Amino acid sequence: MAEADLEQVRSKKAGLFMYAVIKTGGKQYRVAQGDKLHVEKLVGNVGDTVTLSEVLLVGGQTDGAGLKIGAPLVSGAKVEAKITAQDRGEKIIVFKFRRRKNYRRKNGHRQPFTALQITGITG
Repeated sequence: MAEADLEQVRSKKAGLFMYAVIKTGGKQYRVAQGDKLHVEKLVGNVGDTVTLSEVLLVGGQTDGAGLKIGAPLVSGAKVEAKITAQDRGEKIIVFKFRRRKNYRRKNGHRQPFTALQITGITG
């Protein structure tokens, strides 16, 4: 493990890291710099940088400002992320069945997602 990674782990344990709650794809995620997460599909290619501007909360600032809670969004806050993959999730089976009616329908579904790595939080 690199020294920068060890420093990040130490600061997370000590509670001295900046984090944010973002909204994308109808869901909310708590993210910090370096986090990897899967979100609903976003437009872009692998390697592109995306800016997530729907920031609901920012906390753990290094300047000691404390917690910023948006109403509903924190003004001027944004989260930068890099797209690491555009893929589809595991297949789920949708099976419809009506007893005694000889009715059976089987479908599969794979939900597309975008894998992100958080590169920076400002706000």
